[in-house]
Amino acid sequence: MRMIEELRQFLTAILQLRTSGQPDEALSAVLRAQERLSSLPPGQFSALSPAEQFEVLTQGETPDAALPKCLLQADLLIETGRIYEAKHRPVLALGAWNYARQILEMTAARFPEDPRGEISRRLTEIRRQLATIGSD
Repeated sequence: MRMIEELRQFLTAILQLRTSGQPDEALSAVLRAQERLSSLPPGQFSALSPAEQFEVLTQGETPDAALPKCLLQADLLIETGRIYEAKHRPVLALGAWNYARQILEMTAARFPEDPRGEISRRLTEIRRQLATIGSD
């Protein structure tokens, strides 16, 4: 749980980098956060398919440990989409949003209990974003 809290602080730093006009630094920070989250070498985790990422995040984990890891990965992907939007890279933004959607759909299937609505809130945000991108 300490690692998850540390990575949430990392996510806050990523948001600050993006909003302060430092998208490249924000993307580098996303890769470092994913490395910490997955315990895989830099770039290896991000090269995996959504299903493979989900497997890495959940393998050998209790639901109490796996769920926050999956939500954090979705948050990192959501922020990655925002970074790519800021860089005017809509295709890459779309890819990040689709990865996040797939991770969250697998999370919802594996962990159907969503008492605080965290999975559904993120899915709603992603679907709204995908609809916006699709209408451009």
